[in-house]
Amino acid sequence: MSMELKVQGFFRAYHSVVIDGEREESHRHRFVVEVTVAGDPVDGVVLDFLKIDRILRERVLQRFNGTNLNDFFENPTAENIAREIYRLLKDDLTGPNYRLAAVTLWESPRYSVTYRP
Repeated sequence: MSMELKVQGFFRAYHSVVIDGEREESHRHRFVVEVTVAGDPVDGVVLDFLKIDRILRERVLQRFNGTNLNDFFENPTAENIAREIYRLLKDDLTGPNYRLAAVTLWESPRYSVTYRP
């Protein structure tokens, strides 16, 4: 029986993206990150929520919080950020009975992107 676990965290950061050849003014977001881990329970557990939370905080939230995302990305669109977060988490959230299935990133309560490889 496959199940999905979801853990959320957030960070505040600035960015200025290029859309249709035009660079926007730098602006701030409270980005919400949702990590989805899929797997089969072993003894009733797929993976400890606290482990997922710790990895998300250490690998992503602490890295990006309070930063200008243009320092990390050529064009820090939500799509590029979500893909990079997946890359940062993939190795630590892959095990014998589970894998990182998706990363969803919200720029606002109404706008989000989900990356699934």
